[in-house]
Amino acid sequence: LRRKKQFAMLGPKTKDRFELGLNLKEDAGDPRAVRQAPGGMCQYVVALKRAEELDDALIALVRRAYDAAG
Repeated sequence: LRRKKQFAMLGPKTKDRFELGLNLKEDAGDPRAVRQAPGGMCQYVVALKRAEELDDALIALVRRAYDAAG
């Protein structure tokens, strides 16, 4: 997902799980967001299995990444 620069990505991780990667330089502040090693596009990754896991807190996290992307 792009704005002026890429702020997030969605992709399959396993047969029954997908991954939301976030380009967010600041602290995510959500325990589901796992910090990644430096050097990659995404600083945080969230593993999701069901649509219900996409709650207001996670949407707010994506919005922060979107806003930071310009």
